[in-house]
Amino acid sequence: MFNEKSFESRLVVWSEFRSSLEKSKTPLQDVVNFYNKIELSSQRYDPWDEDNWPTPWTLIFENKYCAFTLALGMCYSLKLMDRYADTEIKLVILKDDNLQTKYATLIDDNILGIDNDIHLMDNISNKISILKEFVICSSIH
Repeated sequence: MFNEKSFESRLVVWSEFRSSLEKSKTPLQDVVNFYNKIELSSQRYDPWDEDNWPTPWTLIFENKYCAFTLALGMCYSLKLMDRYADTEIKLVILKDDNLQTKYATLIDDNILGIDNDIHLMDNISNKISILKEFVICSSIH
């Protein structure tokens, strides 16, 4: 995701991005836009095994993203903001209307990452089936 070669430089970019979200009028769209630029790699982690998920810092260190870690990165970017520190943020595993497994971020009534966009749950709930929800814990701070 990050073009910077060093881990430390990537951390700075991510920190500056999260700071920009604090002031943004469209933080959810900004997160989607930021993560839509990622070139996807093969899956490295089991989305069903929360105990073995990478930390935010591991994601940035490894700098390789699959569809699952892309959604997880969105969750971490939002959860580590002061603005959303007390908001429940979930990573969801779902099937879309084509029976494809997808990973998305659920915050308030918004679902991020399906079709590289933001949708209101009320508008998309008849097109998806949520298989599992994982609450992103505030202990990642």
